Amino acid sequence: MRGTLVHLCGADWTWLERFHGRSPRSCPEGDDLATLQALARKWREVEDGQDAYIATLTQDRLSEPLSYVSFAGDSFTRRLGDALLHLANHGTYHRGQV
Repeated sequence: MRGTLVHLCGADWTWLERFHGRSPRSCPEGDDLATLQALARKWREVEDGQDAYIATLTQDRLSEPLSYVSFAGDSFTRRLGDALLHLANHGTYHRGQV
């Protein structure tokens, strides 16, 4: 269960980085997320960042392209709105597993 929660937090962080034009090469892990308290702290930071980012969005921006590089080094471009939907669906799927 903890591994799934770490994965969820890492995915949320990764997409937030991508929304800001950065392409991290891996998810946060290790000592930074070693305890449930540390995980909860990190996730709160990520959620605050998501809230701030979403507050800047307009309907028109959802159609804009989002380009990023995957962990494997592959380049992708998709609509920002599609990426946000993917992130929501990913989180729903794994929260259902937990």
